Amino acid sequence: MRIVFSLLLILVVIFGLSFAVENWHTVQFRYYVGSREIALSLLLVATLFAGALLGIAASLFPLLRLHGELRHLRKKMALASEEIQNLRIIPVRDMP
Repeated sequence: MRIVFSLLLILVVIFGLSFAVENWHTVQFRYYVGSREIALSLLLVATLFAGALLGIAASLFPLLRLHGELRHLRKKMALASEEIQNLRIIPVRDMP
C-alpha cells in the first residue's frame, strides 16, 4: 500500500510540475484593493488550496456536532450498561 501511495504521489508531483511549466504565463490578478502580475499556475494552485481550506472548514462544523452526539450516546450507553449490571445483581423473587 505504501508503494502505491508513493507512486501516486510521484505521479501527482510530475503532473503538477508539467502543469506549472505549461502555464508559466503571467496574468493580471485584480482584487479589491489593487492588482498584481502573477503566474497563472501559481494563481490556480492558490485557488485550489483556498478551496480545499474552505471545504475542510465547512466540514468541521458537522463533524464537531457528530462528535458531541457520539459523546452523549456513549454516556447514555454507559448509564444503561450500569443499570443492567445493577438489575442483574438484584435477586429474583418467586411470585406466589
